[in-house]
Amino acid sequence: MLSKEKVEAVLFKMGMPANVKGFGYIVDSVLLLEEDSKIKTTYLYFKVAQQHGTTGQRVERAIRHAFDIVRSCRGDYDVVNHYIGFINCANSPSLSMLTMKIREEALEVQEPKPEKKEENVITGITEARLLELMRQAYTEFWADMIIRLKK
Repeated sequence: MLSKEKVEAVLFKMGMPANVKGFGYIVDSVLLLEEDSKIKTTYLYFKVAQQHGTTGQRVERAIRHAFDIVRSCRGDYDVVNHYIGFINCANSPSLSMLTMKIREEALEVQEPKPEKKEENVITGITEARLLELMRQAYTEFWADMIIRLKK
């Protein structure tokens, strides 16, 4: 389950100012999409508008304006590209992609990946012995190079 704070942190990371009306609407939209990912965008606007005492058209326009702000080079390009992208700039795909990316990151935090064990390819050689062999090969290489250059 996504938290309001996590969604806000991602929007801040993208460079979206908090004083834009669309900021709060996007947070609420992402939380609603988290509950029901199959919700229609127009109904989503209606639900968010009910929460804020406004109309669905104003919510749609404010969200579009907020996404335009971060896409217009005010935000961090790599972060914006990761969360909402620059290809399909409509509200619906941007909200869906934002929700999906935040959900993926939340799952990665909850389920830590198993640590990769280092395998000893050459058995019987300690790390200290390996470093010693590498130093020896290095000094022999340069000693050989110096002899060749003197000739």
